[in-house]
Amino acid sequence: MRLNETAPLLRQKFMLKMSTSSGMKESDAVKIDAVLKGMKFSGNTTVSSEAQNEARRYLEYEIEFE
Repeated sequence: MRLNETAPLLRQKFMLKMSTSSGMKESDAVKIDAVLKGMKFSGNTTVSSEAQNEARRYLEYEIEFE
């Protein structure tokens, strides 16, 4: 697309969903939380809440060719 002489690509925008790039599913996060709870670990957040937070985030970037 960039090398097309009739209509060269000058700008490209990408949007990546963060949950697809991390490699952790929400179901895996729930299992990790269960194990941590069984080991009596406690904290101010859970792995599953962080996975849900990540599922709502996107990384957007744009490339301009000169």
